[in-house]
Amino acid sequence: MQKQSIQLIRRPESQGQFSHSKTTFYNHIKLGIIPPPINLGGRSVAWVKHEIDAVINARIAGQTDNEIKTLVTQLVAQRKQYKELCA
Repeated sequence: MQKQSIQLIRRPESQGQFSHSKTTFYNHIKLGIIPPPINLGGRSVAWVKHEIDAVINARIAGQTDNEIKTLVTQLVAQRKQYKELCA
């Protein structure tokens, strides 16, 4: 995995990408079909833009919820790999 520029986006932008209500957006995070946010400290969180983009592209490609859950699991696992690269 090579280093890439990471962009973080806040909830209104992340949520707007899916055109979901706030409740539906958070329910999809709980279901594992939208990646969870990362903690920025205090009560501040943000989403990784390329992860949100990957899920949207999967939706456009017609992937099922189960396929998207697998994708989200892989994306979250990559966060750990990125952390190891930065250490």
